[in-house]
Amino acid sequence: MSDVRPQSLPEKPQQELRFTAREPILDEALAMLEKDGERKSEYLPGNLFLYAMKRISIDLSDTYDGHSLNHSTFTQYRQAVDSISMRGRKTFKLDSWMKPLHAGGPDGSLIGVGLRVRVDPTNVDRLIAPPLYGPNHYNTPLTAEQLARVEAGKNILGTAREAQYIPVRYEIGSTVDNPTEALERLQGILELGTWVSQLTIVPAYPRSARHADIYREGRMDRTYERIDQRFAAELLPPTAPINIVQSEELPKEDENLRDVS
Repeated sequence: MSDVRPQSLPEKPQQELRFTAREPILDEALAMLEKDGERKSEYLPGNLFLYAMKRISIDLSDTYDGHSLNHSTFTQYRQAVDSISMRGRKTFKLDSWMKPLHAGGPDGSLIGVGLRVRVDPTNVDRLIAPPLYGPNHYNTPLTAEQLARVEAGKNILGTAREAQYIPVRYEIGSTVDNPTEALERLQGILELGTWVSQLTIVPAYPRSARHADIYREGRMDRTYERIDQRFAAELLPPTAPINIVQSEELPKEDENLRDVS
């Protein structure tokens, strides 16, 4: 009888780290990028998701006697994510950085926006960790190519931990005809400060699993009044006194008039 071990599948289906735009103004800003959502929220999903730019691959080629260190690493990582998420209640700040994502290069159609989720220093080593970033395990002896991959993975992990953020993307279903104003509004929201929550891991496919509403907190109430009010408050000039020239026509009690516009 041959002692050659049967080959396992090289990988399990890819997984994705996912956040939810549960901050109402951020949700409205993202919705306004959608042709089906601009001021018509009933045509959009109840929650809008942001996915990590890097997907999680689980390489099972290291399986030996039915055990895979790569699979064990993923299981431990999922447990860490569940713990950090606090059942979806923990919030994560978004950086002010934003990058429009185009199909086929910068001149292509807008298909999404790249953003950055800031990670608390206390969670960096657990959240920015293998298998999201870092090297895979391989059965010994390692080839020269595998050794190079391990070193490259370690370097990428160190760089990501030093940066302390996770690059994510919002994928636009059907972009508005002229997204310039919507992008400017989103940039403004990011600069004012906003957050995401409901951290979880979902399968990259099928679509139904990828978009599953795991925490079931209900549909966002998109009135679009919040984002309008936020920008109106930011654009209004500060209240300042009016310089009034005293004249015979101006009653004495009106000397303290103030601009209330």
